[in-house]
Amino acid sequence: DADGDQSTTTITIDVINSCIRAVSDSDVTVYEKALDLNQDGQDLAPGTVTGSQPGLTAETASGTLVGSVTGASGAITYTLVGSATGTYGQILLNPDGTYTYTLTSAPSTTPHADDGANTLSESFTYKATDALGHSTTSTIVVKIVDDLPTANPDAASVAEGGIVSGNVLANDFSDADGIGAVGVRAGSDTSTSAIGGLNSQINGTYGYLTLDAAGNAVYHSNPGAVNGPGATDVFTYTLRDGDGDERTTTITIDVNNSCISDNDQASSVLTVIANAPPVVVDDHIITNVLSGSIVVPGELLLANDTDPNGDPLTASPTTISTGWIAKGADFTGTNQNFSFTGGNAQAVTLARSAFVANTTAMTAVLVVSGALGAVNNPHDEDRITVDLKQGETLNLDHNLAAGHVAMEYSINGGAWIALGDGQTLTATSDSTYQIHITNIDNGGPGNSGKGAENYQLTMTVNYAGAHDITPDAHGTYAANDNHGGSDNAAVTITYQDGHTLTGTAGDDVLVAGAGNNVINAGDGNDVLTAGSGNNEMHGGAGNDLLYSGAGNDLLDGGTGVDTASYAHATAGVTVDLSLLTPQNTVGAGTDTLAAIENLTGSNFNDSLTGDNHSNIINGGLGNDMLNGGGGDDFLIGGLSNNTLTGG
Repeated sequence: DADGDQSTTTITIDVINSCIRAVSDSDVTVYEKALDLNQDGQDLAPGTVTGSQPGLTAETASGTLVGSVTGASGAITYTLVGSATGTYGQILLNPDGTYTYTLTSAPSTTPHADDGANTLSESFTYKATDALGHSTTSTIVVKIVDDLPTANPDAASVAEGGIVSGNVLANDFSDADGIGAVGVRAGSDTSTSAIGGLNSQINGTYGYLTLDAAGNAVYHSNPGAVNGPGATDVFTYTLRDGDGDERTTTITIDVNNSCISDNDQASSVLTVIANAPPVVVDDHIITNVLSGSIVVPGELLLANDTDPNGDPLTASPTTISTGWIAKGADFTGTNQNFSFTGGNAQAVTLARSAFVANTTAMTAVLVVSGALGAVNNPHDEDRITVDLKQGETLNLDHNLAAGHVAMEYSINGGAWIALGDGQTLTATSDSTYQIHITNIDNGGPGNSGKGAENYQLTMTVNYAGAHDITPDAHGTYAANDNHGGSDNAAVTITYQDGHTLTGTAGDDVLVAGAGNNVINAGDGNDVLTAGSGNNEMHGGAGNDLLYSGAGNDLLDGGTGVDTASYAHATAGVTVDLSLLTPQNTVGAGTDTLAAIENLTGSNFNDSLTGDNHSNIINGGLGNDMLNGGGGDDFLIGGLSNNTLTGG
């Protein structure tokens, strides 16, 4: 001071590491079968080979890194580390974290193996930088589904003693890796691959077959080998693509008894009877079901799929792992009292799982009991750390009179900010908050105001303003016909909060959960289904499919040609399209139908009646009574014993 007296003390700086962290993102799946030689749609570049279904757009997909980074301060900027050209394709990463990937070449497993539609991947490194300049890195992992060849059965007929030839690969479908025959043998067993035998005489019962790698087949029928009708030779061949995937099918030759002389010669051209595989289309699902995994019924996924041969298609229920987390779901504590006293304890990190939730109030509480040493003595301060998510608030209320302790807080290791008793903090981003509690002199004679203090700090998190973690989820499903044909397609699931679902301008599958819901499908050919509540379903424009549920539902098709389906009914239904008022369907609640042109029944015994327009009425399973009413109707009874009245 001015008299020259000196006093020495310390300045202590707490330097806390940045808490920004990033996790690997694997939102995107692309399909080798969609490769083509054109750059169209959202493609970043053209393909170098052609897949088995080049008309699809699934070689390109988009994702987002939003939600992959935690502990950042302020806005996050994303950049790519390294080249945007990968081993199999190209990626474009935008500063806001959205990205697009295009597959341009056909990946191959090493070593080549018959491993089916396995999923390969390639990775890109990204960097996330927050508003304070803190950064971290992680990876974008793109999943690539291998393309598969399709082997379809071949059939031909030939006169006894004749020759039939053709190419058995003509009706098979090549994939992006290319195909060729690798083996042939006699018999109809397709459970194992046929390896070898190419360019050799393969003897059957009534003749012999030769086959080369390019699929060229020649069958020679032995003269005099057939004694009557029903003579058939069957051979099995296997094709393999460049990736090692194999498919096995049969060649069937009907050999007809011939009345020609020994000197006559007969020959014919191999006629291929092809089973075309299903044409399976990607699906976009919109739901308000908030779950870490969602099971999608197969019939919802098949609604936009077709089969060139008219075969009925089947698909198993598909489980999509979403990873979705409801706000406040990690507050799982059962005892709201937390003791932080004794020993040398001066710092503690509180897990979110320690807080006790009140789901009705959307709050979570933890009462921290702490002890502070005397002022200016060891252990006169505590530090309590807790993570908050964007939109959450934290109220801090201690039980001591004013002037006994001081509080301040910092965010992600930043500067300390004064904090009053009972004050509420609002998290503007996912951040780490540190609460600093210090014992202070509260007055009184001598040092009586500097003694140790015991306190209780009630920490109340309100998560009503937080957000569910629900990035779009992705998966795949397979559709099968009844002749061995199959195909795969992508499934994207989008979450919408609340009890109103709104469709896009495209084709959507809208799946509402429990409670009373309103579904507005909008444009496109949409599929609408809801749970057991009383629901309103509005198809809007397009040709829509509306599934009635167990409750009392409104099924409004809107414009277009729309179908009401009772496939989800728990008992037989009675439905009349000519009724505009609510009708008791018996097996599916009391429904009101508007602007519905077609009907599909349940798995039970139904009574379905059309109106004065042209209707398509499909009874489904069970013994059904179908009445077309007026108009030119198409009635489909299906299996079992049905009664059809045209009207």
